[in-house]
Amino acid sequence: MHNPPDTVVRTTLVGRFFAGKQSRFPNGEVEWRGYGHMGCCSLLAIQQVISVDPHDREDLDYRSSPDQPNLEKVGCGFQDFVPPWPYSDWVKAQQAADLQGSDLAFDDPRQVATTALIQLAKLDENNVTKLKEKQHSQGRVIYELRKIEGKATYMIVLSKPYLLSFYAKDPKKVAWVIIGAYKSSCEKGNSVSRIK
Repeated sequence: MHNPPDTVVRTTLVGRFFAGKQSRFPNGEVEWRGYGHMGCCSLLAIQQVISVDPHDREDLDYRSSPDQPNLEKVGCGFQDFVPPWPYSDWVKAQQAADLQGSDLAFDDPRQVATTALIQLAKLDENNVTKLKEKQHSQGRVIYELRKIEGKATYMIVLSKPYLLSFYAKDPKKVAWVIIGAYKSSCEKGNSVSRIK
C-alpha cells in the first residue's frame, strides 16, 4: 500500500509544552534540553485537537518536503543547491512577489525555475532554454535539464506552499518558490550518493 506524502496542517490544539532545562555548554552555547534522544529536545504533549483547517484549495501544495532525484546507478549522487526547508526564504520570495506587482511569480513557474537555475547552478541562459517539465501535481512542478554532454542532470522543484497562504498579502495569491534544486551526476563531490 502506498503511503501518502507528508502533509502540513494548521490546527488548534490543547496541550502542554515542556521546555526542559536550560543548559550552558563550555563553548558558551545555550540550549533547552530534557526530552528525546540524549535529552536533545523539548516536548509538546497534545491533550486535545480542537480543529484542523481543511485542505480544499487545488492551487496549493500541502506537502512539507521536496522531491529528490532518483539515483539509478551505484556511485552516482546529487548536490543540493538550497538548504532543507528554507521557510524564511519562501516568505521573503512571497513578500518580494507581492511588492513587485508582476504576475510572473504567481503564474509562470517555468520562468521562476529558469531564473533560479541560472543563479543557483551558475548556468548560461542559453543552456537553460532546454528546461523540461518532468512532473506536475497539485501546487507543485518539477523541471529537469540534461546537459549536452550528458554528465549532469539538473532538477528544480517549485511549489506554492500552503504555509505561504498565511504570509501572502492576498491569501489567494501564493507565489511559486524553489523548495529543491539539485545537480545529479556520477562525478565525485556529490553530497548524497547511492552506495549499493
